[in-house]
Amino acid sequence: MKNLICILSLLSLCAPRAAQSQQVFEREKRDYTWLLGYGGFAGPPFGGMRLDFNTSPPSLGLDLREMGFEATNGSICSSAGQLLLYTNGIYIAGGNHEPIENGTGINPGPWAEQWAYNGLPIIQGALWLPAPGHEASRYHLFHETRVEEAEPNPYGYTQTVRELYCTTVELTDAHPEGEVVEKNVAVIRDTLDYGKITAVRHANGRDWWVVAPEYFSNGYYRLLVGRDTVANLGKQVIGDSIPSGVGQAVFSPDGAKYIRYNVVYLGLDQYLDIFDFDRCTATLSNPRHIIFRDTSLYAGVVVSENSRFLYVSSNRYVYQYDLEAPDIEASRQLVATYDGFTSPTIYQTRFHQAQLAPNGKAYIAAPTTTDYVHVIHQPNQKGPACNLEQHAIQLPRLNKRTMPNYPYYGLGPADGTPCDSLGIDNPPPQAMFSYVAGSASIAFYDGSLYSPTSWHWEFGDGSSSDSRHPEHAYAAPGAYQACLTVSNSSGQDMYCTLIELLVSGAGEAPGRGAGLLRAYPNPAVSIAYIGYQLDVDGIIQLLDINGRLQALLPAPAAEQQARLDVSGLAPGLYWVRLVGPAGTAGIVKLAVAR
Repeated sequence: MKNLICILSLLSLCAPRAAQSQQVFEREKRDYTWLLGYGGFAGPPFGGMRLDFNTSPPSLGLDLREMGFEATNGSICSSAGQLLLYTNGIYIAGGNHEPIENGTGINPGPWAEQWAYNGLPIIQGALWLPAPGHEASRYHLFHETRVEEAEPNPYGYTQTVRELYCTTVELTDAHPEGEVVEKNVAVIRDTLDYGKITAVRHANGRDWWVVAPEYFSNGYYRLLVGRDTVANLGKQVIGDSIPSGVGQAVFSPDGAKYIRYNVVYLGLDQYLDIFDFDRCTATLSNPRHIIFRDTSLYAGVVVSENSRFLYVSSNRYVYQYDLEAPDIEASRQLVATYDGFTSPTIYQTRFHQAQLAPNGKAYIAAPTTTDYVHVIHQPNQKGPACNLEQHAIQLPRLNKRTMPNYPYYGLGPADGTPCDSLGIDNPPPQAMFSYVAGSASIAFYDGSLYSPTSWHWEFGDGSSSDSRHPEHAYAAPGAYQACLTVSNSSGQDMYCTLIELLVSGAGEAPGRGAGLLRAYPNPAVSIAYIGYQLDVDGIIQLLDINGRLQALLPAPAAEQQARLDVSGLAPGLYWVRLVGPAGTAGIVKLAVAR
């Protein structure tokens, strides 16, 4: 008889650190294969799709499979990004798209039977996690269904959630696609909010916390997913009691914030709750309760990878909140208003469920059956600079309001805390930043990975800052090399980029002016051709990524093309700058490969 894997017990939250070998945390690719699509084998325009982040840019194509998604969409990949398991709340399929052994009959009851063809319509109604200590072979699925109540709630709804289930799958030699070894184990028995199942990694770098809100309440259940155990830590009551409705819950990528968003009824209050979260103890604190009214029946939330900006999808609008602002509610900015686009025919591409992707972008599904999704290209940046592109990606098949539900897999241990007890260390951070030029200064946005704890900026004009997201005003036009050095207990890393100021007090990002200048082939191996547009003679400069001059070429106005020999250059990224009589006319990036 197999040992019970989903166990209801209380565990010690932190254990003394024992003598053991050190292990370096790695960002696994558990969320690199996204499954979308409505209608399964119904035929065009219905069917399955796959958005694959194992390539850059991500590839999008058809995915021949039976399972479609109504809203419940949970999947997990191997550490290398290969699809392993997925579900729509009705059954579990493996990477070969066939039901796995004992994988039917999850979510018992008539409601699941009613939705058997399309999948359950519960947003965040399923979440996969690798089993700590058995990450290559064992996986936990947290999932729920609904039941019909005899009496409606104050808003007229008669359906509630009564249990949160845990189902465990093992991959073995006998069942390489997976076998369910424990099914529908009730890890929480209470009336729960609709969906909103989300998780964050424990401060020890291995285990997980799952949070499930109580129905029409200010109670939050916490589960500790540890080695061979799932422990119910009970309910924490905190903040204001709120109604339950359509919505989403999410942790910030740094694990420091838990956010829950509920839309109950069209034209009534919408509820946005933000808490601080302790990854050692799963304690919620410092509640911020934001209420506003909108014409919404659809809702979603997502947080930028640098954990600074919260995005709220509210049907016709998308709002941005600054989570580092002294008054988060007052920081709200409108970053998108639905533009009226429909496809196919009458189906409106408004804003609904959202998910942060491995490439750092945020994707937003429409609430209707449509063939487009929206993309926030620069979610780490403030206001309109986040660059939310409506109907950015056309899908080859229809998708009905679904996005896969993933935790953030890039968060490791909280080094140096009492719960850093398993000998797992973060790697040295990976420095990265972006910037936006304003009328008087440039705003810099840290986007570094792997939990840096300190930041140091050199702006290229003798000025510096130790803020995480500084603003800086340059005194004069010119080219400045801006560098960010980030550090943690494992090491440090530096990233530099060239900032081109074409007019005093305003910045021009590298790549602008690209209509006047292009480099091809790109990447180049031995020879690159530089195409340009000038009315009078100029010059072409080749700079390394740190702004040092590597080559200088004439740019005669009569030729509009120059030949650049890169065979003697080290592989990497370079800047190509076109200079005319009035100064810099354009700058583009060139990659040199071997």
